[in-house]
Amino acid sequence: MFRLGALACFRGVLGRRQVDVPQARVRTLPGVQASAPDTTEDTVDGQRALRLHARIAVIAFMLCVFVTGVFYWLGSVPFAVMFAGIGVLTLAILGWALYRKRRGAQRVQV
Repeated sequence: MFRLGALACFRGVLGRRQVDVPQARVRTLPGVQASAPDTTEDTVDGQRALRLHARIAVIAFMLCVFVTGVFYWLGSVPFAVMFAGIGVLTLAILGWALYRKRRGAQRVQV
C-alpha cells in the first residue's frame, strides 16, 4: 500500500515522461571526434580509428615486452610482473580493436 502511495507521489512530482529508446544501439569509437556526424565502426573514419588503435596497441605491447625483459634482467621481478600485466592489457585492447574493425568491415560489405 505504501509503495503505491510513493509511486503516485513520484508520478505527481515528475509527471509522465517519455523515454526515447533507439532502435539500433549506436556505439561510437573512442578517440574519434564526438562531433563528427558518423563515427561508428562501419564508416571510413571508424575503420581508420580502429586501425590506429591496433597499431598503438602493437607498439605498446612491444614496449612492454622490452621493459619486462629489462626489469627481469636487472632482478626487479615485481616491476617485471607489473609490466607483463600491462602487456596483457594491451593485447586485450588489440583484440578489441581488431574485432571491432572486422565487424565494421563486414557491415560495410553487406
